[in-house]
Amino acid sequence: MARLKAVHRRLIFYAVILAFITWIASFFQETQQPHQTRTLPVQTHIIDKAKVSITPHIIDTTIELTILIESFENPDLLLINPNDLCVIRLANQQLLTGQWNPQEQTASTLSGTLTLATHSIKVGSKFSIDFFLDSQTNFSWVL
Repeated sequence: MARLKAVHRRLIFYAVILAFITWIASFFQETQQPHQTRTLPVQTHIIDKAKVSITPHIIDTTIELTILIESFENPDLLLINPNDLCVIRLANQQLLTGQWNPQEQTASTLSGTLTLATHSIKVGSKFSIDFFLDSQTNFSWVL
């Protein structure tokens, strides 16, 4: 009879330890929330015989711009860093230039991401990009 009680105690001990480990694991899963990504609509403009498409992705306090430039008549445009061609504003405050990461470049297209770090992104604020070539073209969104 004493042996049976020891087995029950051991099973109860293992059940309590298992419940404690499960509780700790669920606590860590709740505190590690995934980043919320919001994608704004793509905007496309024809600038100096080049098609420029920009899609902003909002990730916490980071804005990642997916940029695609297509030009069959002006291929020299594809050799320029898009970071050097634009002024970016968030809530009428100019943002510092970001990091350009080219993803694909062919004879007629250039695509990549421009990553911008901000201090805070408020819903309803205006986000705009002034793209400068021979003329100035504005891309703008409301966050």
